[in-house]
Amino acid sequence: MAPASEKSVGIWNTPESINEPAIEKNFITMKAYDSTIGYRILLPQTVMDKMKIEQSTCKNEVGNPPCVHFSYKDTVAKTEVPLGTVIRLSKEQEKLPYYQEHPFIKKIGENKQGIFYAMYPSEHSYAGKEDSAEGKEWLKVLEALQSRIGKSIPTSEK
Repeated sequence: MAPASEKSVGIWNTPESINEPAIEKNFITMKAYDSTIGYRILLPQTVMDKMKIEQSTCKNEVGNPPCVHFSYKDTVAKTEVPLGTVIRLSKEQEKLPYYQEHPFIKKIGENKQGIFYAMYPSEHSYAGKEDSAEGKEWLKVLEALQSRIGKSIPTSEK
């Protein structure tokens, strides 16, 4: 099967309507990021190229849990703009009232190393400049990250 085009309707294609080079244009090169905290994410290479990924601790969260921070690389302002964070909690940390009542985290999975949560900015980082090229690109990268972060499976072999 090939993607629908002007020459086809749905999944029905004629041999003449399938054009090999056109099909290859629809393939996306994916890149994996494997963190040392036991979390793996796959994103399109074009999205990865626009991000900085850094492992550290979440200094503003109770217990300073290990985290993976995702930032947009704003090449115009030469700065990194937050996109989101994956936090790994232990079973004990997850039970703390602080995390039970945390308004900005969403559980995304678990493995032998812990339970993983995602956290995103509560507001557009380019507030007032959402229509700028960088504001639009930040939003596209954020949406790509959000669509994949919940579907990514934490690695269990680490």
